[in-house]
Amino acid sequence: MQAFALAVLEFMREKHGGHLLDQFVSLARQSMTKSQAAMLVSDILEWNRDLDGGDLIALDERLANRGLPTFTLVRRRQDREFAIVLARGTIASDDEWRLLNARLSDVDGPLSDNDRALANRMLGKYESEKTV
Repeated sequence: MQAFALAVLEFMREKHGGHLLDQFVSLARQSMTKSQAAMLVSDILEWNRDLDGGDLIALDERLANRGLPTFTLVRRRQDREFAIVLARGTIASDDEWRLLNARLSDVDGPLSDNDRALANRMLGKYESEKTV
């Protein structure tokens, strides 16, 4: 997943520029644990939630040409994981907490009111159990 993160960050830097993206590219080139790479990928997916059209096609082609999973595929995997966690009704890890929290922060996202309420309850329960 680290190679995926680096490729997406390089694409973002080419499209948008900026010192912050330079720093993230530099970070993605460093050695990191699987958990750190997964967290970075999750952040990248959140930052690019609205990516579509020509940019998405170009990014997917670049990733596929490098033998990496496409952005579209990784996004779908995360969508499935979100649905699984929501259907289970409990959060099992900090990674799942971050996933739900990211979705709830997307106020224009496609969550129904019922799913949003359930996710909020799940976050609250997980947070209260973590502080005990």
